[in-house]
Amino acid sequence: HLVETSASFIDNQHNGQLFYIQGRVRNDFPESRRWIRLRAKLLYTDGRTARQLDFYAGNSLSQEQLQSLPLDNLIGMIQQRPGVEEKAPSIAAQEEVCFTVPFGDLPELTKLSDYSVEILASQPS
Repeated sequence: HLVETSASFIDNQHNGQLFYIQGRVRNDFPESRRWIRLRAKLLYTDGRTARQLDFYAGNSLSQEQLQSLPLDNLIGMIQQRPGVEEKAPSIAAQEEVCFTVPFGDLPELTKLSDYSVEILASQPS
C-alpha cells in the first residue's frame, strides 16, 4: 500500500536535471514480507508513458547521492534487492519502507503531466 509520494527536481553533476519521486510503502499483509518491487512512470499530458522504471523499496537515495552520483549508478542501486539473499530485510506487517526513484534524460517538461507509482510484487520473508 503506497502511503505517500512526493516529487521534485534536482541538479545532478553528471546528468543535469533529474526528476525524482520519493515515498513510503506499507506492508498490509498479515505476515512479514521482503523485496517490495515497485514501478514508477512519468506520464505525458495525453496519458501515455514517457519513462518507466522498476525498482525495489528500501533502497533510499540521499540528496547528496542524487546530486553527485551518475544516474546509471543511482538506478543500479535501487534495482538491487535490499540486503543479501540470506539476510534480506524483513518488513513486518504494517511496517513502512521508504523509496526514491530518479529519472534523467527528461522529455520537454511541458509535455509531462504526472507520475505514478504502483506495487508490482513482494515475497514472504
